[in-house]
Amino acid sequence: MRSVRYHSVCWATALLCGCTPLPTKNTTPSITSVSHNVTVTTKAGQTKTIAVDVPTDVCSAPDYISGFRSQYIYTWNVELGAKETSASANVRQRLDAMRLSPITVAPIPSQTETPQQAACGALALAKGQTAGGNRAHNDLLAEPLGQ
Repeated sequence: MRSVRYHSVCWATALLCGCTPLPTKNTTPSITSVSHNVTVTTKAGQTKTIAVDVPTDVCSAPDYISGFRSQYIYTWNVELGAKETSASANVRQRLDAMRLSPITVAPIPSQTETPQQAACGALALAKGQTAGGNRAHNDLLAEPLGQ
């Protein structure tokens, strides 16, 4: 009896909410990100190009990339500074040359932007900042710094 009642409730729910098709197996590969290149410059004048994968669920790629770039530079410089304090004089000089040049802050959104556009940009910026900080940390761990 319990089984019949459960199934009738499920069918009633499905009828009230509308029919939803069963999921089908997707045979074509889906694109989960789009790659962009971000260039940063060291204090010594060398450029470094970073491949950034912008997820397709991000509504504003420029805001995502801006957030990625600014947080990458910030995290890189902060963590590099922490390593400089415990390094020898020769290594400290090399680490200082690896510092990344800061960038200008992104402009404040215009007053003509709708609330949805502002929310979209803010969310994309935040996602980019998270990805940029994580990437800088991992890149710095992989960098042969010497001590």
